[in-house]
Amino acid sequence: MQEKGGKSKAYYYGYCLVSVKSPYKSPADLQGKKWGFTKKSSSSGYQYPMAFFGREGIDPDLYFSDVKFLEKHPEITDALAEWNADTENIIDGGATWDANLWEAEKKHGKVFRKIARVGPIPLQPLVMSQDVTRNIALVEKIKAALRNVPDAVTATDGFLYTGWTFGSDQYLTSHERL
Repeated sequence: MQEKGGKSKAYYYGYCLVSVKSPYKSPADLQGKKWGFTKKSSSSGYQYPMAFFGREGIDPDLYFSDVKFLEKHPEITDALAEWNADTENIIDGGATWDANLWEAEKKHGKVFRKIARVGPIPLQPLVMSQDVTRNIALVEKIKAALRNVPDAVTATDGFLYTGWTFGSDQYLTSHERL
């Protein structure tokens, strides 16, 4: 995949964020505070941050005073943009993905502090079993179909990335451009 504007990549990142108005500089500072995820099906809004917390020895249900599921990524950044030391906040920290952070910074300004980066997270993967990958003719047909996707398909405002990358199980570190 290629990010609009040039840089080629087949992945994106998630971020654990807080407000720049807050005193929090790391996940350790948030013990006993309120944390926000999007929903359990979200890679960057739940699954990868949970793996990060697991590596850090953090069980969010025990570590944070409250864990909220705000469903949508902009709800995380909107809540953090409204964070104020003198009020009861919806959350004190939360998880989102890079594209939502970019949009939130356009909307709210540079009001977020990144306290952890998670990923890389595979970007819209098309996964094939070994049975398929052993069929060289079929693999070549799939690659040709992806090479020939009209630009109009990916040139929409909501589609942040263009192009395709073909890779193995280790594609994040080593991949072949189509």
